[in-house]
Amino acid sequence: MTSDRKKISSAYKEALNEYKSKRRALKFADTEIGAFPEKNKLTIAVLGHSYTVYDTFLNMELTKKLNKFGANVVTLDMLDYMVSKDSCKDLDKQFFWDYGTRAYGGTIQLIKSGRIDGILALTSFGCGVDSFVDELVENKIRKESDIPFMKLVLDEHSAEAGFLTRLEAFIDMIVRRRNNDFYISTSGKHLYNC
Repeated sequence: MTSDRKKISSAYKEALNEYKSKRRALKFADTEIGAFPEKNKLTIAVLGHSYTVYDTFLNMELTKKLNKFGANVVTLDMLDYMVSKDSCKDLDKQFFWDYGTRAYGGTIQLIKSGRIDGILALTSFGCGVDSFVDELVENKIRKESDIPFMKLVLDEHSAEAGFLTRLEAFIDMIVRRRNNDFYISTSGKHLYNC
């Protein structure tokens, strides 16, 4: 710690530049992740508050697990906030919470991108905002796309084995659906209709 104003100003500017650099690297633009995905690589969007999405202890290393399954991960921070905000104009009333705007508007961006194979909503059990926003997000996904959606609820009783089983089943369903999308059963119905 120091009281030297020049050192404080220099440290602040350096931190701000680093922050801006990291934010630019996260952007989900056409020149970034998803425009030319690796062949057979999935792209999974993870919706949630920053403290659940980026805290590896809370989310049991979700991003690492998805990467091990061969999936790219997209988060709300990678999306354009102003586009998310503008996308919420179809609602009768705007969200009071910033997270609601980011999640609902971000979902619309993800649906329109056509580059998402699945969407996971990572939510905390006791969060009232999540229960409301997740319901709107899920309804939007179900009405306007066929993107697989799953909600993962975290609380103090969350066991990694059950978490991993649900995650593996979700990824497996997406992969099977991708590989067998045009496979028609003898009854004439798609086998993997989500």
